[in-house]
Amino acid sequence: MASPHIAGLLTYFLSIYPSANFDPTFDDAGRLLSIKPQRLPYESSSPSSLYAMAHDALPSFISSYLPSPEFIDSVLKHTGDSFGPIPKKPTGLTPAQLKQALLALGSRDMILELPEETVNLLAFNNATVS
Repeated sequence: MASPHIAGLLTYFLSIYPSANFDPTFDDAGRLLSIKPQRLPYESSSPSSLYAMAHDALPSFISSYLPSPEFIDSVLKHTGDSFGPIPKKPTGLTPAQLKQALLALGSRDMILELPEETVNLLAFNNATVS
């Protein structure tokens, strides 16, 4: 009975890939490095809010020559552009990579009194927050 549930879970993972909660990365040999994307501290802020902080920190005689943060916000909303490079589109996951991600997300040793040769691993199916 578990096979249909695992197949459905793998399909679900593929449907949310890539996302903030499920974006596995692999090394050149195909080994899993992480499940969630590595974010730098400055990535939690939008480009326009970083611009607003820098604009406010500058002396007024300099910031008066720069576009206002409100103007930058309106341009970003209108064009959808950002200040950074456009990331590459995901290439997809191979079945082996998807299996590694599923095993890495599983909860180990949660069931008591199993025979020793039994793998004690429960599938994790809450990759997103509802």
